[in-house]
Amino acid sequence: MSLTAHAIRRNRVTLVALLALCGAGISAYLAMPQDENPSFVIRVAVVATYFPGASPERVEQLVTDKLEKAILEMPQIHHLSSTSKTSASIIFVEIKEEYADMEPVWKELREKVEVAKRDLPTGVIGPFVNDDFGDVYGIVISLSGDGYSAAELEDVAEELRSELLGASEVAKVEIYGKQPERVYIEYDNASIAALGFSGAALRQLLEMQNIIIPGGSLRAGDEQVVVEPSGNFSTVEDLERTVIRAPDSDALFFLGDVVDIRRGTIEPPEALVHSSAAARPCPPSSAVPGYAPQTCRRALALGVSLREGGNILELGEQVSELVQRFESRAPLGLELEFVAYQPARVVHKVGEFLTNLGQAMLLVIVIMLTALGLRTGMIVAAAVPMTVIVTVFLMSVFGVGIDQVSLAALLIALGMLVDNSIVMSESIMVQMGEGKTPFDAAVGAAAELKWPLLISSLATASAFLPIFLAQSMASEYTQSLFKVVTMCLLSSWALSLTLTPLLCVAFLRVAPRNESVYSRWPFRVYRAILGFFLRQRLLTLVLLGGGIAFSVHLGTQVPQRFFPSDRNLWFLVELELPEGSAVEATEAVVSELEAFMSEELMAQGEGDGIVSWVAFIGNGGPRFILTQNPELASPEYAILLINTATPSVAESMAKIDAFLREKPDLRFKVKEGKLGPPTKNPVSVRISTPDKELLARIGEQVARKLESIHGVRDVNDNWGVKAKKLYVDVHEESARRAGVSNLDVA
Repeated sequence: MSLTAHAIRRNRVTLVALLALCGAGISAYLAMPQDENPSFVIRVAVVATYFPGASPERVEQLVTDKLEKAILEMPQIHHLSSTSKTSASIIFVEIKEEYADMEPVWKELREKVEVAKRDLPTGVIGPFVNDDFGDVYGIVISLSGDGYSAAELEDVAEELRSELLGASEVAKVEIYGKQPERVYIEYDNASIAALGFSGAALRQLLEMQNIIIPGGSLRAGDEQVVVEPSGNFSTVEDLERTVIRAPDSDALFFLGDVVDIRRGTIEPPEALVHSSAAARPCPPSSAVPGYAPQTCRRALALGVSLREGGNILELGEQVSELVQRFESRAPLGLELEFVAYQPARVVHKVGEFLTNLGQAMLLVIVIMLTALGLRTGMIVAAAVPMTVIVTVFLMSVFGVGIDQVSLAALLIALGMLVDNSIVMSESIMVQMGEGKTPFDAAVGAAAELKWPLLISSLATASAFLPIFLAQSMASEYTQSLFKVVTMCLLSSWALSLTLTPLLCVAFLRVAPRNESVYSRWPFRVYRAILGFFLRQRLLTLVLLGGGIAFSVHLGTQVPQRFFPSDRNLWFLVELELPEGSAVEATEAVVSELEAFMSEELMAQGEGDGIVSWVAFIGNGGPRFILTQNPELASPEYAILLINTATPSVAESMAKIDAFLREKPDLRFKVKEGKLGPPTKNPVSVRISTPDKELLARIGEQVARKLESIHGVRDVNDNWGVKAKKLYVDVHEESARRAGVSNLDVA
């Protein structure tokens, strides 16, 4: 007996099974992880090495080249790109896209780097392998306070960080904008030289005094007692009261009597954070003449990431509750602001797609009722929500989550999933009209159509198969299209063999006809048109060819983009000053932009405009969304995440673009969110040659050629302008006569 016959004869069992599937689908939807974008593997690691004081050429020759040669021995490598700048080497390691399990790859990378480390020169710090480059910090909180010092803000941030790490859905919490503290010993060379000291001698004295090694242990009866000698510095006062002896005499001094000792943050700052919540008068910066920000918006930012397999909505609830509780007991004057909040974006996206899905389902049902009549329309319409619910259940079984792509796949499949039920119910009606009983008509129609409908469903689903089979990040991002469409169509096919015949037997009533259904006027008209085109074969082929050519022509007039823009309540502004610019200069440009946004672009009431922002100066900040690649630390770089009141961001972006174009020697990008894997530039041309002069000349020619193309703008290269360097040529004989070495000069 066929599946259809079993479903009809045991209708109670069938209905209970369908209800169970319905309950399982609803339960699965409530428990399924929801995200803004489908997850994909970030196959990029960063190897960072620091060589203080070394020029870019020396960094390239002594550090970058040696590391690259070792890393390139790995067969998994797809591409290496490196940047050698003053004091730093940054290597981006891209792995081939066929590798999905990255842990063994990263382990091998660390081993290669560790072997190459032995050949690096003395004084190199690192190399450090960062394979957490793909961590997403979906929640970013800015922390600022009028009248609070940097150290006080950091203490508060550390306290909040400790509380956030206690949440079950939190994996990591990183603090951005922290200024490491230092103890500065400042002296006058002539003054200490008169006492017989030098800078190197003072450093050696302090290193011998500040001992932090254990002193061993001694046996006291049956006890083992640890011996800890004093001498390590705990406070600035300990340093000031350090006793030193003059090399040329027996005179003793306190260190504080011959040098000035103070405690402060690192100078210049490594990286800064500005926030729209922190706006107060700021003293001019003396480090960079000519740059004096009108307002000081310095703040700290905390990035919160979701644990693996966690729920982003639960993360949002936990973090919001903890922040609210923290605010209630925080000192007065502190400002906490969510500048990136992925849970809200997920709720908005999912809600928007579900609304569209509901509207599409309603439209399909209305069309079915109008075109097929009440009874047949209700039978076909019943298959629509049931198919969607069963598909959601299958998505949970096969590990497909709720995101933009999977929901879009449901919308795509919605117009196709009714085909099976329409064909099945129509065939049952025809056979009932020929005099068969409802049961025989249902079983006969199912036996006749089950294989054709299955093949048709699989053929439709196979149209999305190339996306699934392609080995690329774009395929990994969109592979749920094929999965969800296939699940939906197969669910529709299974329901057309069970639910649709069951409902047809129960509710469909068709009186037997003496004449064939194909003798009715719609079929007679169709037969006449079909016969005409079959007889006029040449005309048919010409019309078909012309229609195809016209369609292809129309296709060329449609803007082509694989991934559309993502309508979000935010956009990004990236700024890059010339190589060698101080971080204070970058901060000054950011401050000018912030002042412009405050005066011209802030949202008023319910209108369009900017509501808040956070600026990361000196680095790229956290990866707050999976499709965004953060830049590494660089004093001339800054990025602003700007939140808006509505998704209409074009006007604000255009005004910021016009404002920044007035700044000389400034590279910038004003861009909205994009769907799909992260890409730095839409078009990139890689030029390779060992000849630097030839490379620069060819690069200039390629840039001019690209600029001549209509629609191209902002052509730049990753070398930038040449940085300035002061070269100190030590005269060896004079230095030895003066009693100083190259190390003393350095």
